[in-house]
Amino acid sequence: WKMYDSFTDGGPFTNLVATIPYVPGQVTYESDTTIFAPADAITTKYFVITAFAGALESGHSNQVSYTFDFRETLGGVINFRILGVAQ
Repeated sequence: WKMYDSFTDGGPFTNLVATIPYVPGQVTYESDTTIFAPADAITTKYFVITAFAGALESGHSNQVSYTFDFRETLGGVINFRILGVAQ
């Protein structure tokens, strides 16, 4: 799996945030990654996931978004966990 993000609703999703390894038989996946956003601001980021095998890559998943509030923090970096369930 590959996760991409964008500051724009609908993309383009060209910024690769994380690569999450596929493990046969495993039904949940976790990946810790760092997301960069402007300091002292409220910022919404939009995310999509793709599946890939070698040079082949699927289309984007449905988009999800999250609004980060950095007005009360000293920096613009957070860490979060991605959880996905294989179908």
